[in-house]
Amino acid sequence: HIDHIGYLPRLVRDGFAGTILCTQATADLMTIMLKDAAKLQEEEALFAFKRGYSKHAKPEPLFNEADALNVLAMVRSYPMDKSIELLEHVSVMFRNTGHLLGSAFVTFTLEGHSQTKTIVFSGDVGRYDDPIMRQPDTLTTADVLVVESTYGDRTNPMGDVKSRLAEVVNEAVEHSGCIVIPAFAVGRTQTLIYYLHHLMAEHRIPTLPIFIDSPMAINATGLYERHASNHKIDVRKERGELISLFDSPNIHFCNTRDQSKALNDRKSPAIIISASGMCTGGRILHHLHHRLPRESDTILFVGYQGEGTRGRDMLEGAPTIRVFGD
Repeated sequence: HIDHIGYLPRLVRDGFAGTILCTQATADLMTIMLKDAAKLQEEEALFAFKRGYSKHAKPEPLFNEADALNVLAMVRSYPMDKSIELLEHVSVMFRNTGHLLGSAFVTFTLEGHSQTKTIVFSGDVGRYDDPIMRQPDTLTTADVLVVESTYGDRTNPMGDVKSRLAEVVNEAVEHSGCIVIPAFAVGRTQTLIYYLHHLMAEHRIPTLPIFIDSPMAINATGLYERHASNHKIDVRKERGELISLFDSPNIHFCNTRDQSKALNDRKSPAIIISASGMCTGGRILHHLHHRLPRESDTILFVGYQGEGTRGRDMLEGAPTIRVFGD
């Protein structure tokens, strides 16, 4: 979601004062994602100032935590499939796109004197065969359709992801190594947990400890249990607590820095899922720093790697990668 909501704090800082409408799950995700993005902005600006690599004499973050909090105060969240009146004769409704938790396409209905027009806008569009997300709602009619251009005009088949993942895990285990997976905190991390859980249950890979080492991914995973109607994962309530496959005994959440650092000493096979997904920051950098030199370990990329990122450099076979200046 951050590529769709990440500029909101700057817009508010620059004067936007309207109401921000979104789905209920997106509102919850916004709370954790914008605060995290603000923290990263502030840390990067400070680091650039100390190292002197910015073209500005005093680098400033695009926005700060106060800006993010101002955004959250302007948010109004609504359930899917509810008609929301914006103005007289103008209403809007969120419909599920099946892409990520809370993602929706927006249907605007404009009632005129003699006719009614419908305008539909959608960002990323999900798949019908997604393993955890409910399939997208069907769009029956629209006078105007605005849709994202990555997959908006084509099909995007999944392929046999489970079999390929099983091959990589089994090969790594044969070398007695760990598998380090840079993954986006929202969506990709939870899908990985789902696949790995089922591969272990089907005895297609050994039962290994899975470490989720990303504060945002940990928080986002909790939201998947809270918003169970948005996806297909079974969530039940036991003794007042929400329980799902994310609570399996071999899944471990690294909530503290000490728990994260302890993974550096691990020699036996394990799966470490960390962020950021493109290796531009976050705890994944510490794992790369310690594990790239180890020939027995595997770095597995499971998402798009943008141009100019460490992830793209590694995929393209760069002979060296700089992490923490080394």
